[in-house]
Amino acid sequence: MTTAQQLKTLFDIKAANYRASGDSHPEAAAQFAVEGIMAMYRSQPEHLEQLLNEEIEDAMKAGRKLAA
Repeated sequence: MTTAQQLKTLFDIKAANYRASGDSHPEAAAQFAVEGIMAMYRSQPEHLEQLLNEEIEDAMKAGRKLAA
């Protein structure tokens, strides 16, 4: 998966989680969340793929907790 695909996946999961939690602007909240994550990892480009995979996994876990 490319970085762009990972970011799209992360955005989609975050938006769904925000939507499930009742956020009034889930896409905007997801965009800010993904931008914050990218700002955090800018200094670690060599580990970006793994870090994004971990963020995706964490977001999926959070989504499952919201659904429960």
